[in-house]
Amino acid sequence: MSEKTTTNQLPQQAISVLAVDDDYLFLHSCQRSLERACFTVHTANNGNDALSMATDHEYDIVLLDINMPEMSGLSVLPQLKSEYSKTEVIIVTGEGDLETAVEAMKLGAADFLTKPLETTALIEKIETLVTQSRALLENNAENSSERRHNERRREKNERRQTEPDRRKNERRQLSERRQLSERRLNEDRRLQSNDPVIAYIQQHAAQISTRQDVANVMDMTLEQVSARVQSATGQSFRQWLNTCRLRRATQMLKDTELEISRIARDTGFATVQHFSRVFRNLTGISPRKYRQQNR
Repeated sequence: MSEKTTTNQLPQQAISVLAVDDDYLFLHSCQRSLERACFTVHTANNGNDALSMATDHEYDIVLLDINMPEMSGLSVLPQLKSEYSKTEVIIVTGEGDLETAVEAMKLGAADFLTKPLETTALIEKIETLVTQSRALLENNAENSSERRHNERRREKNERRQTEPDRRKNERRQLSERRQLSERRLNEDRRLQSNDPVIAYIQQHAAQISTRQDVANVMDMTLEQVSARVQSATGQSFRQWLNTCRLRRATQMLKDTELEISRIARDTGFATVQHFSRVFRNLTGISPRKYRQQNR
């Protein structure tokens, strides 16, 4: 493991980690690095020992290798999730691929990482998963209260505004939204490329219609799909799906002579009107004008 110091450690209750791998050197390196981040770390070199240790200890995170003798990680995973549903499992392997990642997600894995691991990224991943797990109920309550508060404040501000002020504010908000959307469309974000949910949406954006399509493939709930997309991209599921579609559409507008209706259909939009509306909302201009400006 590549060693760097993380500055994003959780100050509250210590995080407990069980690392399971038949590679002694990996286990030793992993334990040393995570203990430096003030985690409580136990190790096991096979699946049977891991299940036994999980019975005696309550772990926040299990780092689970796939390729182990006697009992593979994909055999251990469903037993762990069945007995210890609050424990988050991160699959770790030296030979990762999308098919294996999807299978692991269906069995209950929270994430899928390939070796060699970069220490800072691993620690941040663990902290993020634990923070989300511990704060889920509290965050739901706080978000609901905050939404009500913001709605009341917005309504109060709207009552105070004169009609010209309201129109000016609406135009400003529309302009800001379009600028943000265009940056999202054009920027080269460094996404979690090993996240199977993000990879699947990128590869199949034209065929995906709803969150349910992704949830069915990944064997996840709709809420889990939304949470992973939000965490990886900073966008909602629908925003990210449209971003993936429109990245392909903008390339086709620039590089081909295909009719706009054909581009709309080939990138997953039911009608050219829907395509044009989404395109204009994200970029501020119509597909036809975009094509003219980029020729």
